[in-house]
Amino acid sequence: MTQAMTAVLQPLPMRRNLVDLPSVHRVSHRRGETVPLPAGVLWRIEGGLLRAITWDERRGVVSTLGLFGAGDLVGEPLAGTDPYELECLTDTTLSYVPPILWSGVIESLFQHVRQTEELLAMARIVSMRERVKCLLYWLGDRFGRITNEGLEISLRLTHQHLADLLGTSRVTVTRVLSEFQRLEAVSCNHRRLVLKARLEEL
Repeated sequence: MTQAMTAVLQPLPMRRNLVDLPSVHRVSHRRGETVPLPAGVLWRIEGGLLRAITWDERRGVVSTLGLFGAGDLVGEPLAGTDPYELECLTDTTLSYVPPILWSGVIESLFQHVRQTEELLAMARIVSMRERVKCLLYWLGDRFGRITNEGLEISLRLTHQHLADLLGTSRVTVTRVLSEFQRLEAVSCNHRRLVLKARLEEL
């Protein structure tokens, strides 16, 4: 059983290291900032986009463990790796979730695990075109909306962010996306990515 699962399943009176935040109900962070992770504290995302990352200090390789948006729970009890960091990809607002309201933590924990498993599965796809394609549909399923043009994803994700999600290089992601644009399978401008029906045929 992981430390995160153990912390979640402990009876409330036995929890330790909980930060007393009676006056802190909501906090805001700017894009690019790191969210502090006090022991035993959970935050609910009210608005914005966060990515959870870890890294190999010897090789200097950053890996993205998941992307989280409005309604998701994040915090130290749900961190399953060390090191672990939450980076704001947009301006973000968080609200403190007191332990007495932790009834939804188990589902959030499963969601974190599912995201990591899905990203690992994508990273094992041999064809880079298929790998990027799967990631685009994964982002569309979580954060997209249907428009007359196609499936629109309005996220402030750079090509480097996408590369970190897939365990590849920024140059490779740029090359594949450029190919998709040339084939009119996607359109991209001003942080707005639209997946066309043509993408399914590739």
